[in-house]
Amino acid sequence: MALAARVARLAPRVVAVLGISAYRTAFGRPKAVAGRQPKDLGGAELWVVPNPERPERPRDRR
Repeated sequence: MALAARVARLAPRVVAVLGISAYRTAFGRPKAVAGRQPKDLGGAELWVVPNPERPERPRDRR
């Protein structure tokens, strides 16, 4: 099942993706930045948060 369909079925208010690089790769948005994303996912707010296990790199703040 696609992620958007699953989110629509479960109906959370917010979805968070852990890791800016992971989000950029999975969603095809190479210039995305951390924070709320302009498009919702399956009706839920979509947020990208930095991975605390990985040191922040300057390119992650673009």
